[in-house]
This record gives sequence, C-alpha cells and structure tokens, in this order.
Amino acid sequence: MDANGTDDISQAEVDRICALLKSARQGKKDLEALMEEEGPETQARLGAMYCNGMGVKQNYEEALRWYRKAAAQGHPAALNGLGWMYQNGLGVEEDDTAALGLYRLSAEQGYDTAFVNVGWMYNFGLGVRKDVQEAARWYRMAADHGHSLGQLNLACLYYKDSSFETDDRQAFELFSKAAEQGQISARYYLAEMYEQGRGCERDYRKAFEWYQLVAAQGDADAQLRLGQMYENGLGVQEDEQKAVVLYRSAAEQGHPDAQYKLGRMYEHGKGVEKDGHEAVLWYRRAMEQGELLSRTRLGYFYGKGLYVEQDYGEAFRLLQEPAEQGIRDAQQLLGYLYLHGLGAEENDTEALKLFRAAADQGDAVAQCYLAEMYDKGLGVEQDVAQAVVWYLKSAEQGFPPAAYALSIFYTIGKGGRTGLGEKCLLGSESC
Repeated sequence: MDANGTDDISQAEVDRICALLKSARQGKKDLEALMEEEGPETQARLGAMYCNGMGVKQNYEEALRWYRKAAAQGHPAALNGLGWMYQNGLGVEEDDTAALGLYRLSAEQGYDTAFVNVGWMYNFGLGVRKDVQEAARWYRMAADHGHSLGQLNLACLYYKDSSFETDDRQAFELFSKAAEQGQISARYYLAEMYEQGRGCERDYRKAFEWYQLVAAQGDADAQLRLGQMYENGLGVQEDEQKAVVLYRSAAEQGHPDAQYKLGRMYEHGKGVEKDGHEAVLWYRRAMEQGELLSRTRLGYFYGKGLYVEQDYGEAFRLLQEPAEQGIRDAQQLLGYLYLHGLGAEENDTEALKLFRAAADQGDAVAQCYLAEMYDKGLGVEQDVAQAVVWYLKSAEQGFPPAAYALSIFYTIGKGGRTGLGEKCLLGSESC
C-alpha cells in the first residue's frame, strides 16, 4: 500500500524546464517572467522537481514557492503536491488537516493521484476519522481510471485488511493490473498469491517469475521468497547454491528471516560449505532483531556446546522467549532442561507442561518425553495408557527411542497391550 505526491514527469520535460532555469541564470530572461509565460502546468512541475530533486538540487522552499503559485491558479497537480508537503512536513509544519483539504480540492478536478491520497487519509485516519470503507471508495475511483496506486491500495484492502471484506479474487485482479503497470509491491503480492493459490490456481512457476522481477530490484522480501523456491525446487529446478546467494543478499540488507535461513544453510552445509561458526554469526544477527527460530538454534548450541562454549544457563535464558511464543523446538528443549535441572532448578511440572505444548504441535521428541513422564509418573499421576498413546504418536513419526520403548511395552504386555498386533501397527517387517 502506498501514497504519492506527484505523477511522473518525463525526462524530456525535466530537461526542458532545466533549460529554462539555465536561461534565467544566464540572465537571458527573468525566471518569474518565464514561469508566467509557461503557466501553472510548468510551475507545478518545477515544484515537483524541487520537491523530489529531479534535475535540480532538492529544495523544499523552492518547491513550496512554485507549488503555491500554481495552486493559487487552481492547478490540480500543484494542489496535490502541496498537500503532500503538508502531510509529510516537507518545508512546512506537518498538518494532516491542511493536506486533506488540498487533496480534496485537487480531487474535485478529477486528479486521480489525489483520489488515492484522499483514500490514504481515510485509510489511516490522518486529518479525518478513520473510515476504511470511505478509503476504498476513493481508491476505487482511482483504480477505475487505471491508476496503478489506486489498484494496489484497493487490492491490499481486499487482500489483508481485517476491517475490510476479504476478497482474494478481487485482490488478484487488481494486483495483476497494478503489476502490469510496474508497481513493485503489486508484483510481490501477485507472486505470493500464485504461490499460495489465493484468488487463483496455485502456480509456482508464475510465482517464481514475479518474485524474480521484484528480487531483481533489490527487494529483500522477494529475494528471501525466491531463495526458498530455489531451495525447495518450487517453480524452478532445485538449486541450493542459488538459494544461498539470494538469502545472503537479503540477509546483508538486514532481513532477519533471511539471516536465519542463511545461518541454517551454513549449519547444515546446504549450498555452501558447512560452517557452524558462520551459522552462529548469522543466527546472532537475526536474533538481535527478534527472530525466534535463530534464538532457538543458539539455545540448542549452548545446551550442546556446539560452536560455542557449553552454558546451560545461557541455553535456558535464550529458550524462554521462543518457548513462550509457541516455538515447539524451544518448548521441547526447555522442557529437557527443566526435567534434568540444567541451567535451572529441576521442575517436572514445568517440563511436563512444555513437553505437552510441543507434543500437541507434533514434535516427536517431545511426544516421547511426555510418554516417559506418564510412564514414570513424573510431574503427573502415572498413566501407562497415556504413555502408550504418546509413544505411538512419536513412533509413527519414525522416532527410534519411542519405537524401542513400545517394543518393551508390548513384549511384557504393559498398558494392556500385547506384542504381535502392535508390531503390525508400527509397520514391522516381521508381521
């Protein structure tokens, strides 16, 4: 979603106006007289050039001067540009109410960019009470005229605004139109919709192609998603080395998820030579930005003494936040520390709670530990039947210790079970 102060000015027009400025500097003709002859259209464009530093050094005072001169003549682009300067406090004190008034005056003349900007103000409650429905009405007016920002912003409401009626099909159509006009954000969301099959049939190849266009512009989010497609062979032949290149590009821009991905590639030697110390470096960078999976991996490293000096206290400290946020690996690892009194006082009740939380998310290791706690009555009343239930869930995911424990159970008939039939349930070749 975006707002805009000016429409594009062609390079040829920028060059023409720069020639006028040069003529005035050389004393051939007074600039005021030149601009009077040119009229409000050129005055508005000169204001935009000074506002955005196009062909001239950015100068908000000069931008205001020429915008105001053209706006006094009712020029819609100047009114809109002046509104943009008030909204963003460029050369003037920020004033959303004044900005909205100027946008409205511009919109009354049918200026499409002003439609978008009035919509933006309603969308976010700037200078007016927030009203998403009213925002949509203004965006739609711009979109119906083919304005790419109107299409993009209206699509975003349909796609991801919880206060607006979700309509993936409408979002897809509008993103498609804006993407064809070169809107980078629209291209990204269109790729995402193709990847997820929202508003269209899932098409990894088309998702890849749109992500590729956005990633080429240096967009870190798109580089991350494109890297994932290369890593997993979605829409393109699997290529872990290309995935690493893309993850690195996004990671070096400070993208925490890409930093985690790059750390994981180094940890497991995927697409790059295995290097645990490099993994630690990238995990730390991601963790410093609040990325919880990296924090979990570092907690694991400290607990095991991998690539860092073993420190159960540090492992315990690192794992607490991701466990609280529902990261199942962190819950399982923290449960283990509580169970064995590593880095914290032994606490079977806390261990049980954490193992159950991870087990409910399908973690096979946590399911096995939970089964053991039921079997031995640790932190809970002994319940062999529940132990068998959780051993089964773990064993069905191929976790060997759970399968072994079950084999012992079935051999001795523990938990009301007998051996042969259960071997079949576990897929034993002996059945």
